[in-house]
Amino acid sequence: MGQIFAGAAIAEITRLCHSGYDSQTLRQKILQRLATIVPFEYVYFSITDPGTQLIIDSVMPEQPPSWMMSVFVNNEYLDDDFNKFSEMMRLRQPVAILSEAAGSDLSQSARYRNMLLPLNMRDELRAVFATEDTCWGTLCLHRGGSLAAYQSEEFAILSRLTPHITAGLRKAFLLEKAVSDKPNGPALLLLDDEYNLVSLSPVAAQWLEEIAATQQAKAPGLPLCVRSVAAQLRALELGKLPADRTPSLRLRTRAGGWLKLHASRLLNHTGNSSIVVILEKALPDELFSLIAHAHGLTRREAEVTQCVLWGLSTEEIARHLHLSQYTVQDHLKAIFNKVDVNSRRELTARLSATQMQHPRG
Repeated sequence: MGQIFAGAAIAEITRLCHSGYDSQTLRQKILQRLATIVPFEYVYFSITDPGTQLIIDSVMPEQPPSWMMSVFVNNEYLDDDFNKFSEMMRLRQPVAILSEAAGSDLSQSARYRNMLLPLNMRDELRAVFATEDTCWGTLCLHRGGSLAAYQSEEFAILSRLTPHITAGLRKAFLLEKAVSDKPNGPALLLLDDEYNLVSLSPVAAQWLEEIAATQQAKAPGLPLCVRSVAAQLRALELGKLPADRTPSLRLRTRAGGWLKLHASRLLNHTGNSSIVVILEKALPDELFSLIAHAHGLTRREAEVTQCVLWGLSTEEIARHLHLSQYTVQDHLKAIFNKVDVNSRRELTARLSATQMQHPRG
C-alpha cells in the first residue's frame, strides 16, 4: 500500500468525520473508505450509550449468523478475554490487535474460539472511540483466509483516525431533533438466559418495531441493545461488575425521541426466573448527562448548565454550587462556546429537550 494512497484515504475519512453526517451514514462511509487501507472481511461498527457504555446498535455490511450476537454480548460482558472494550477504556488504549495480545496461541481467547474461528476469521483489530471516560462507539475488524494478521502499519492508521472518528460520532449524537414517539406507556419483555423472547406486552411489540427500524444490522432475534442490557444484568449477577451498576441504556428511536431500557430478574411462584427488560420513554433528567457529554462539557460546566435550565440567576447558581459569581460567568462563557450559543435564552432553547423543573426555595 503506497503512502500517498493511504494518506489520501486518511484525509478523506477525516473529512467525513467532520461533515455532519448522522451516525449510520457516517459509519457506512467510514467503512467503505477504511476497507481500502485496512482490509477486513467481517466488521461491526457500534455506537454506545455514553453514560453506561452499553452497545446500542452496530453497522454490519453482512448479516451476522443467528448465533453470533448472543456470543458477542456474552463475550463482552461476561467472559474474561483479551482486548475487552471496558479494559481498553480503563487503560486508555484506543486500538488493539488480538494476535498481539494473545501471542502465538490465539486459542487462549474465548472470542477467537467461540466467534472468530466459526466465522473462519484469523485476527481482530479493535478500537474504542472515547473522550476521557465517555465512550461513543467501538469498532471490530476481522479477517482470515489468505489475509495476514493485522500489522503495526494498520494499527498506526487506525490510531491516527481514532480522534476524528470519536469527534464524528459525538457530533452525530446531536444531529437528530426529538419529536413525539408513537407507542405510549412502559413496555415489558421477558427473556430466558440465552436472550430468547419468552413473552412481551403489546406496547413492547410496538417499541421493538421502532427500534428495529433504526438498526442497520438486521440480525435474527432481538435487537442488540436488548441483548446488551440483559447481558449486563447477568454480568452483575455473576459479580463481574460493581454492585452499584445499573443495567440500563438509552437510545434514539426512529421518530428521534429517546427510549430507556433497563433489566432486572423476575421470579415466579415456582422459583423459576426470567430476565425482564422494561422499555419506556426516557425522562429529561436521564437525558441531560448524555447531552452534556455530547457537547464536551466538564462536570462543573454541566452543573452550571443544569442550573441555567432550572432558571437560576448567576447569584443563585453561585450560591447553589458554592462558587463566586465571577467563576460562574467564566463557566458560562465556556459553555456558550461549546454549545455554540450567545445567551442563556439560546442555551435553554438549544437544550430544550433536557429542561427540568427545579423547586426554588
